[in-house]
Amino acid sequence: MDTQYRFSKYTSIITRECKGYYDRALKQFGIGSGQQFFLINIYENPGINLADIAHNGGFDKSTITRSVKKLQKLDYIRIEGDEADGRRRHAFVTEKGLPVVKRIYEVKDEINQKLCKGLTDEEIEMVSRLIIKVAENAAIYLNE
Repeated sequence: MDTQYRFSKYTSIITRECKGYYDRALKQFGIGSGQQFFLINIYENPGINLADIAHNGGFDKSTITRSVKKLQKLDYIRIEGDEADGRRRHAFVTEKGLPVVKRIYEVKDEINQKLCKGLTDEEIEMVSRLIIKVAENAAIYLNE
């Protein structure tokens, strides 16, 4: 079996399993893996511009629009216009969104613990460094 095929196969499995875990864990809040990234990004960067969210995660505008609308509909975020530039919009997590954010952090910890089960601290550090490098390569070379 081709090494590149195995690599993409196993990264696909990890991604799919993580998405499923998020979907199950966040179902009670009406969101899943598709919205958790945006909610956390807004929480960690209060007032972030929606274009910056797209840039940070490599998402297109339609994906941002769908996710933001869903989070707004659930009253987990609010959007405010920019006083200086009416085209820019800024996002903030609402009080109702805070328990969801807390649960997302818990789920992230659960996932990381499960993914790293049986690995030494040195192996975790090595995998972390390598996966960051691979992700950077993906962002650079697969978007050409």
